[in-house]
Amino acid sequence: MGAVAAWVQALRPLAQANLATPLICGAALAWQHHPGPPSTPVMLMIAAGLGFTALAQPCIVFLNDIHDADADADNHAPTPFSGGSRVLVEGKLSRRALQTATALCAGVFLSASALFGFFAHRPVTPAFALLTLALSWMYSAPPFRGSMGRAGLWLQAAGTGAVLPLLGGYLVTGELPSLPLGVVLTLVCLGGANHILTTLPDRAADLRVRKRTYAVRYGPVTARRHAVQIVLAVTICTPWVLQFSRPVGSV
Repeated sequence: MGAVAAWVQALRPLAQANLATPLICGAALAWQHHPGPPSTPVMLMIAAGLGFTALAQPCIVFLNDIHDADADADNHAPTPFSGGSRVLVEGKLSRRALQTATALCAGVFLSASALFGFFAHRPVTPAFALLTLALSWMYSAPPFRGSMGRAGLWLQAAGTGAVLPLLGGYLVTGELPSLPLGVVLTLVCLGGANHILTTLPDRAADLRVRKRTYAVRYGPVTARRHAVQIVLAVTICTPWVLQFSRPVGSV
């Protein structure tokens, strides 16, 4: 039971909210903006999308734990949403075990995406899987290590604000692009605000290990203010964007 509990802890179940929410949002918005009825039942495709995020999650969180272990060890005030899973810090799992699990999960993720894409007539699905893994690698692993500095914001914003919503829309409609550009830009802004907020709890530890996250560069007060300003701006613009964005496929 101890080993099972350690792997569940490493999976960080709460992180699924950051993946499932933008995918469902993209599916719903694409259904609204796409002319004509979907070719496949919407709920079935949303369920498939949630399977996609469930398979992507271990690849993302394991990779982050492996390459962020030093910062996590120096973080003495972790929260359920930040500071890593702590399995390496607490000695519950070895780095080698996480590395092996990451490789296996990535293989399963890509294989399942390819099989689904073939049988569900969504051939671009494997490309979304590859892009998800690439963004995760660029965020966590060397030599890029985007989480160490400014690039982390853009990588997370691209993943949660563009890739996952566009995938949700693609699964529902079967077409690309599945969302109007204005809708994608507002979702990217929300993804950036979310990243800013996730850097706040880890600021002290990130400062000690010389990370240049948003909260480290601008301080907690300014970072909070910027996040709130982005969310308010998106909230104000959303009715206009939804009303005037041209439906996908329209002339």
